[in-house]
Amino acid sequence: MPALGYRLLILGRHLRLAYRSNGPEAFSSSKIENTLLFLKHATEERGLEHRMLKNLLHVWWWQIQPKKQHGE
Repeated sequence: MPALGYRLLILGRHLRLAYRSNGPEAFSSSKIENTLLFLKHATEERGLEHRMLKNLLHVWWWQIQPKKQHGE
C-alpha cells in the first residue's frame, strides 16, 4: 500500500468523481455531510468506518496498478 499522501490522492480522486459525475441538480448537502461524518469517524478510531475506508483504498490502489503478466 502506498504512503499516506498517495492514499489521500486516491481518495480525493474518487470523491471528486462521485460528486462531479452528476449535474448541479443532483447536489445534496445531506449526502456531503454524511460523507464528511463517515470520514471523520474513520479517522477517530479503528472501527467499522476505518476498516471500510482502508479496504476501499486497497481495492482502488490495485485497480490502478499495471497488470503484471504471469512469469515476470
